[in-house]
Amino acid sequence: MLAAIHYQMDGKIRWQDQINQEISEKFLNRPIRGLDKRPLEEIVDGTNIHGFLAQRIQEVEETLAQLVEELADKGQFEELLVFMEDKGRNENLEAKPQAVFAHMANHYLDGMPCDRVVELVSQEEDAWTWILREDVHGQYWQDPTKYWALREAYLQGLAQAASCGVQIQGRKYEVKKCMQSND
Repeated sequence: MLAAIHYQMDGKIRWQDQINQEISEKFLNRPIRGLDKRPLEEIVDGTNIHGFLAQRIQEVEETLAQLVEELADKGQFEELLVFMEDKGRNENLEAKPQAVFAHMANHYLDGMPCDRVVELVSQEEDAWTWILREDVHGQYWQDPTKYWALREAYLQGLAQAASCGVQIQGRKYEVKKCMQSND
């Protein structure tokens, strides 16, 4: 039986699939097959929901890694970083650190909540800090630093969209609200 968490994970998978499509079309001038776009309840194997979702996660993660490696081989990795930062900057976010955290948590495939990959360390009105306790993405990449660079570029753009600053130390992220002067 499908639960809210399954729809949440499916939404994250579909978001990554959309990013993959955009990257392929923009940089390689070709569409990719992508995932079945029908509603989850029409395509899921009800006897193996988690296996079905895991397979789709693997597919979008591997597709992203392949696209990025192809672009890096063509010398376009820096352009891809700019694309991801711009993509983040163009999101319509409320000017709060929690909006940045929520957007990342609602879009990136960091496991199921019960996996506790994302740990919120502190949450204050003007600063949110979280850590990623493990790398669930590296297994799909020849060079996982490329994945993290893309993700961080997107996060930088999101922070700008929310009038915030971001500090990244390894897998620890702190987003702070920028104080605006009243001059």
